[in-house]
Amino acid sequence: MQVIFNTLYVLLGAFGIGALFLGLHALISVAEAKNAQALANAQTEKAKLRNEHIQTALAFADQVVSLAEKTLGTGGEKEKYATDLLNKRLQDNGLSGNFTPDQIEGYIKAGVDTLKAKGLEIHAPKAEVSEAK
Repeated sequence: MQVIFNTLYVLLGAFGIGALFLGLHALISVAEAKNAQALANAQTEKAKLRNEHIQTALAFADQVVSLAEKTLGTGGEKEKYATDLLNKRLQDNGLSGNFTPDQIEGYIKAGVDTLKAKGLEIHAPKAEVSEAK
């Protein structure tokens, strides 16, 4: 900090008040650039964390849909069970406030689609699983 003040003092003595303002402007610009970079880094970290939460929710959805398929009978019953279980798993892991009901429904639907793609459904595909509310 002392170096900055010495530099500003020399500029003021050698070039006058205009040089002092130019020096201050340069210092402010550097500080603003650092702040902008810190903000960009924080936003990147937030997006990365959000993506990790989504991946976790999707993995949980695959698990609960598979469990519902193996243990329950009807499509609507399976969907309710899977939704309730997914909400519980997210809550147990401190993630429940990060997702809307529509997002949860979408994750369950993605889990059903994944299960169908793997051919692991015990019964024929049930349209009401993805359409039921």
